[in-house]
Amino acid sequence: MISIKRINRILLTVLPAFAFFVTHASAATPFISLKGRVADPEIQQMPGGKTRLYAIVSECPFNGMILSGSANFKSKMIELKVGFNEPFTMMIPLLARRMYMILRYEDNLLGRKWVNDNNNVYILENGDDLRCVLSKNDIRFTGKGSARLNCQTDLHQAKFILKDRTTLFNAGQFSAIYSKQKKGIDSAIKVQKAVINRYRSRIGREMADILTANIYGLAYNSFLAGVRMTGSVEEYSAFLASELYNDIRNFKGPVLPQSILAAAPLYTDFLFERELTLTRLFDGMQLEANAEPRHIAAVYNRIKSGYSGVIRDKLLASFFLYWKTRPSITSFLEEGLSLAGQDRYRLVLINISEQLRVGADFFPFELEDTQGKLVRLSDLSEKLLIVDFWYTGCPGCANLKRAMAGVWQTYKDHPGVRFVSISIDKDREQWKRSVQTHEYTEPEAVNLYTGGAGKNHPVIKSLQIGAYPKMFIVKDGKVFSANPPWPSGPDTSTGTTREFIQLMQKGLQ
Repeated sequence: MISIKRINRILLTVLPAFAFFVTHASAATPFISLKGRVADPEIQQMPGGKTRLYAIVSECPFNGMILSGSANFKSKMIELKVGFNEPFTMMIPLLARRMYMILRYEDNLLGRKWVNDNNNVYILENGDDLRCVLSKNDIRFTGKGSARLNCQTDLHQAKFILKDRTTLFNAGQFSAIYSKQKKGIDSAIKVQKAVINRYRSRIGREMADILTANIYGLAYNSFLAGVRMTGSVEEYSAFLASELYNDIRNFKGPVLPQSILAAAPLYTDFLFERELTLTRLFDGMQLEANAEPRHIAAVYNRIKSGYSGVIRDKLLASFFLYWKTRPSITSFLEEGLSLAGQDRYRLVLINISEQLRVGADFFPFELEDTQGKLVRLSDLSEKLLIVDFWYTGCPGCANLKRAMAGVWQTYKDHPGVRFVSISIDKDREQWKRSVQTHEYTEPEAVNLYTGGAGKNHPVIKSLQIGAYPKMFIVKDGKVFSANPPWPSGPDTSTGTTREFIQLMQKGLQ
């Protein structure tokens, strides 16, 4: 099991390394230039004769819905107001060597209809220098890197849409819906593979493989979302009896490295939609509603046991991003954090964990100190608390204590701050001896004991702590930070120790 130490250490090792790459890459090419115009005459009817044009770029390969609706990973929005055929220039900041972009504009007076759907995510690369023309049904590029983006436009335009679906649905011809859908998807995939072959020499083998994986998302995502959201027992029964259902259930995927599959923004979205669809309970008469706690748990367990490596990491990120507003997902967060291996996706989970817990009531503990005195959370309600959980023999707990040296020296005598150190040791005397060794905690801190209950104590279960050490900052009895940065040592002027102190200063305001 991965410890919270390793999770927080990302802030020390991964992010500085990534910042180093961006800084040095940016010295040569700080931006990707995107110039163009919107050639849609309808925007002349909008207020002021202008439309809202925006691009969202991210280092994370997700679909447009996630890119446009989440602040849980590094992303940037660039927004402009442009008129019909008016030249524009977007300077897109270089967030990574490879980035993912959605590019949209409003095309009606209400400003609610956007050209370019959530499955049309463009892949940008460092060094691109692009020009484009946007219209209602097309985006065309010229310049360096344009072949890659035009290939993606062609792939998107070749996806299958069942145009008479509503007519067939109203007529109750559900089997015909899935028969036509299968034929259309199979045909579209063949066309899309031919498109990739046409561009292969210009985009290179790696990008051709990424886009090959991506076509399965283009083929199935919107279709599966519709199946998943249906409330019709008859329609769902027809789906389960169809050849298309068997194709999806038995899908093996292209034989490509996981790094390639994960770099395709829509491939793992298809896998996620597949799990959402296949885990719904249906007894032939009653169809389970989406997002029931049992359904959420079933999806999580299939991801946990059915996948591995970076594909599982990305699916876990998708799971928590998709259901981040559902209270039941908190029971999976600690384990999800321990399973996530790749830094960019683990950081997504850390951010969600922080957002879900901040502002929540901290567990109202009543625990004994080393003198046998009962200490309550309410006794400390007017203090800003640094609360950590540890046990004797925990190497990470000892490392955290050493890393906290600068924070301890800064706040040990501060009247508004208390250090609260809670042990899950089962042996009371062992706990008291460990307190005196200074190895895991400072004897002058408020040292508390869970009464021998260990991991089964209500405070541990309520906070869903699954790995140690675990640290919180608590203000006015509520969680102020659920994942404060792992301090970098005694120097309070640099690194994550400085970040920790800045967070504390904010809490003291």
